[in-house]
Amino acid sequence: MILYEIKKGENKNLEFKEKLSSKNKESFLKTVVAFANGSGGKIIFGIKDGTKEIVDVPDKEIVSLKDRIANMVHDKCHPTIILDIC
Repeated sequence: MILYEIKKGENKNLEFKEKLSSKNKESFLKTVVAFANGSGGKIIFGIKDGTKEIVDVPDKEIVSLKDRIANMVHDKCHPTIILDIC
């Protein structure tokens, strides 16, 4: 299912991010708020925007990435946005 979504590419409910960095933090948060204010959406990490190339996210970093995402959205987005992070 995810490979099919990646192949189709980004759309109004799907966004790709290669990684979460201080450089793209604001862009990520804007996307979260836009999805929350609309009909929802999905952000897939580990995909290069434009090329749809899959980039490795090491297993040891996945839990940390999920925690950073949850904390960032909780700290910066008000009212609270409920996330489903998988």
